[in-house]
Amino acid sequence: MAKMLRLIQNEFIKSFKKISTIILFVIVVVVGIGFTALMYFAIEEEKSWNQEMYGYEKLDYDTLISDCEIEGFTGYELQIEMWEYLRDNEIPSPESWKYFAVEEAFAYEVEETVDDEGNVKGTAYYTYDDATRKQMLNVVETNDWKTYCEYMIKRNNAMGMPEELNWQYQYRLDNNIAPPEKREDLNDYRNRLIFQVSMAKEAIANDATKEEQEALENDIKLALYRLDNDIRVNVADYSMNGDWPDYTIWICLVNSSMIVSFIGLLVVVLAGSSVANEFSQGTIKFLLINPVKRWKILVSKYITCLLTGYALIMVFYVATLLISMVLFGTADIGADYIKIANGEIVTTSGIVYIFKTYMIKSINVVVMATLAFAISSLVRSSGLAIGVSVFSLLGGNTVVQLLAQFKQDWARYLIWANTDLTVIASDGSMFPNHSLGFAIAVIIAHMVVFGLIAWDGFTKREV
Repeated sequence: MAKMLRLIQNEFIKSFKKISTIILFVIVVVVGIGFTALMYFAIEEEKSWNQEMYGYEKLDYDTLISDCEIEGFTGYELQIEMWEYLRDNEIPSPESWKYFAVEEAFAYEVEETVDDEGNVKGTAYYTYDDATRKQMLNVVETNDWKTYCEYMIKRNNAMGMPEELNWQYQYRLDNNIAPPEKREDLNDYRNRLIFQVSMAKEAIANDATKEEQEALENDIKLALYRLDNDIRVNVADYSMNGDWPDYTIWICLVNSSMIVSFIGLLVVVLAGSSVANEFSQGTIKFLLINPVKRWKILVSKYITCLLTGYALIMVFYVATLLISMVLFGTADIGADYIKIANGEIVTTSGIVYIFKTYMIKSINVVVMATLAFAISSLVRSSGLAIGVSVFSLLGGNTVVQLLAQFKQDWARYLIWANTDLTVIASDGSMFPNHSLGFAIAVIIAHMVVFGLIAWDGFTKREV
């Protein structure tokens, strides 16, 4: 064991004396900084675009009033009264609960009559009497959102509306959470979650399928857990689809895991040249002079290569984390990854979740590095070893995708179809009934084969 550790130590010393190894670490740091900066500026650009497209602008009530006067439809005078009230009381947008209350107070109906000559005449009148309307407008003027919620519950019950429509109003009353008053309030996580639960309950009531109902019930349970525990940020909400609830440090951290594949490319280059360079440069003779078995030399090189790969991943992880904290701040750095597993709430530290994601994605790095190492043990040219390995890394997934499109189920046995365990674990595989256990078994089988190829090529090779 001591000899093996010394061999690994010597391999590390040799590796880090090479300028190419130092360059790899510099590249990883630069990529980490560049990725984080690009994400930051992309997010700022999206925020600016959203502000421009959906900015918090007040409705132009004067224009609406003018349009009503021009159109002159039946009841336009009553409609104008509503626009004037909204304007005079500075109620900015339809997202405000006050807007809905005013709209309810000024609701009107049109009654049409036909005279003796067959002409249709319409008469507009308010739906509610003056006392009721005055009471409703008083709710708006005194900012009494609780009375508004109570009114909506009574109104829906009187109209025979589904109970699910009343859930959000009752929840707000029970937990003292005011409904949105301005468009900005829609960004409050509590309002988002309340709307999410309300819509899920309505969807379940509207004959959702069994699978849809199960998913919706999980969404409800997760949202209520966050509401009850005052959890603003859930790391699980952030992915590359761009549908982010808000802009936090986790947008960058969650999506940074995609760069592990790029690091895998660097490790493949390192592994591909590891053994081939020793033979092409003739330095293998100096290693074989020592009274150490060949397989031990091979294993020490393999372990060194993998440890260097993980060191590159860790350097990228730390660099991305530090730069993200500088650009996005640290307010949400303690957020958890929260999900439903087997019907139960499961929480994990966000930092730990990201680290686990890196480690799972690194399996692909290990497998491809092992393949590159095996090829490097068979040929003298490091360029050939690297070229074949990089082609396998980049082209393998494309081949598997093409085979999957042509319904070639046997392609599931290829290594490239099994290295992304996160996709397989979430039932996102291109092949039906592709289980995590099967993928792990295929990976192990290929690793054994690659290892035997490397062992046979290195131990029996002529110097």
